[in-house]
Amino acid sequence: MNRVIGLCVLLAMLAGAPATTAQDTPPHAPHDFIAAHRDDLAIVCYDPAAPELGVYHNADERFPLASLLKIAILAAHAQRVAAGAAALDDTFPASAVEVYYLPGTDSGAYERFVEEIVAGRDELTLDELFGGMIVYSSNAIADFLLSRLDRHSLLKLYRQLEITRTDTPTSQLGLYLAMSNHETGQANPAAFTPAMFWKESTRLAQKYVTDQAWREAERAYRTRPDRGLPDHAVQEAFLERFGAQGTAAELTRLIGAAYSGDALDPVAQDIMRRYLDWPLSGASPLDAHFVHFGMKNGAWPGVLSATYYTVDHGGQATALTVLLRHIPSPQWIEWLATFGQLQFELEAIRSRCAVLEQVLAD
Repeated sequence: MNRVIGLCVLLAMLAGAPATTAQDTPPHAPHDFIAAHRDDLAIVCYDPAAPELGVYHNADERFPLASLLKIAILAAHAQRVAAGAAALDDTFPASAVEVYYLPGTDSGAYERFVEEIVAGRDELTLDELFGGMIVYSSNAIADFLLSRLDRHSLLKLYRQLEITRTDTPTSQLGLYLAMSNHETGQANPAAFTPAMFWKESTRLAQKYVTDQAWREAERAYRTRPDRGLPDHAVQEAFLERFGAQGTAAELTRLIGAAYSGDALDPVAQDIMRRYLDWPLSGASPLDAHFVHFGMKNGAWPGVLSATYYTVDHGGQATALTVLLRHIPSPQWIEWLATFGQLQFELEAIRSRCAVLEQVLAD
């Protein structure tokens, strides 16, 4: 959990640090990217008590979302628990989750989950799986939990939250297998129509989960130095065309539903907050600043995404979503290593959106 711990430490350090200005930021900071690439940025930032005074930039334009729709899977399952159709102590065979694991596609999230949570056990609780999906951001766990939802429950959730321009979650396993697999090699995104893609991704995901020999051959393929994946530019093009997309306005509404309003059952809201508030461990320095610190972030080649809902000890709430796309590869890698975009997002929360107004006005 080294990256998770590092994230918590950085969040704690930044929570009490003074806000910086665009002039104070180092080269390649998100401020510079925004100044030159405003079309590749979507922002929503506001005080939920006064959303009309918030900052909105490309708020209703569809952007790649990476892992943010794991919140929708959590919300749909939380609604099932609230309705009595499931329970947090329900158990599932660890082997049933493991068959969804595709090496090299989630930055080691599933491996860390197995090492620290599974630890040789044969069964996992729904509680543990929710944590694996949100805290560790495991694609395998997200796909397993998605497989246990009927499409109606997701469509109902979207109707309740008035979400109309954001895709429902789809299989990450199928997405990456359609991009590249040992059977057909690396794909050209331009060679697929949407209908062809969905048919092929569904076929490959089903084959991977049900055919042990095929799965083992695919995992061996993924051990190659390039892990069987196309280069950064091809991955970015593929994911932009076929990966889930949505709007910053609707992602803010999705995370905000866990903390306010009555669109979701109060029990479901409590369950969602249990995982989204993971940076507040009970012993984290962040606890001194926030009552709630809900967050989910994600990354695809050329894409960084994050959504937050925070409440400080004075009762001040801030809702924030930042979506970035078409980030050049060296800059994207640098931000992943240094949490560069996270520093920008924490500045926005600390300044109650004022930093965003300044950057967008420059």
